[in-house]
Amino acid sequence: MNQQEFEELLRFFLRREPFQPFVVELLDGRMIEVDQPRVGFNGGAAGYVNASEELVFFECEEVRAIRALAHELAS
Repeated sequence: MNQQEFEELLRFFLRREPFQPFVVELLDGRMIEVDQPRVGFNGGAAGYVNASEELVFFECEEVRAIRALAHELAS
């Protein structure tokens, strides 16, 4: 994913009112569930502190998709 698409999608999902959790799918198959809008990003990279207070870091080049959670799509 290129930097512009990455940042536009993150902004879209982070600004939804009310906030709704979403998933960042990485090229290696890992799925990062973002359950709160505390994501910092710039320059094609992002950092997120998950519920366990662990820092999760990802870069645009390793992202396959950013999408709504599957259960949200069914609602």
